[in-house]
Amino acid sequence: MNFRIINRIGDAYKKSLQNRPVVTKSLTGTVVFFLGDSLAQKIENRGYDPKRTLMMCTIGTFIVVPQIHFWFKYLDKTFTKPGWSGAIPKVVVDQLTFGPYLFVCNMTSVQLFHQGLNFNVQQWKDKMKNDFFPVLQKAWMIWPLTNCILFRFVHPDFRILISNLVSVGWNCILSTVSNKSFLKNKQIDNDNNSVPSISTMASLNE
Repeated sequence: MNFRIINRIGDAYKKSLQNRPVVTKSLTGTVVFFLGDSLAQKIENRGYDPKRTLMMCTIGTFIVVPQIHFWFKYLDKTFTKPGWSGAIPKVVVDQLTFGPYLFVCNMTSVQLFHQGLNFNVQQWKDKMKNDFFPVLQKAWMIWPLTNCILFRFVHPDFRILISNLVSVGWNCILSTVSNKSFLKNKQIDNDNNSVPSISTMASLNE
């Protein structure tokens, strides 16, 4: 009986992928970003912030996952050779171009959500300078092997699903890094909440 339920869920997911691929993958990404940020906040042990989780889910659903969907389609159309001769070039191009871009996109989106029209360009530059290469090095420890398996053995319709399973842990790292400076500034605000002259943006500019 349980197997029948699982099969029905699998069939429904396949049908949804065929009819609404971007929406289906994006909603799957919502769950992944929710789990990733929730895990990150648990590890940080600073108390749970539902607004932060909502922000990360929004970024994942509407910004990150749709781009991955169309990027994978582009790679499939560009590198058409079967087997490893097609998979390896996809991985190399992905890790040298789209991977770094997606990290910058994620970090920038988080700062935009936090600061809005008061976007601090200097803070963005400092964050890129301090975090870009360390995070990229971590990414290269995970994603080249993962994507080799995806591009070589996994059907295109299910690549983002499998990638999302790996992304739970990766999004935990990204969420912590992306929100790190804002967590610090929030703590500064809390420590100085008795001094009304110190604003949130003053803290962000320190």
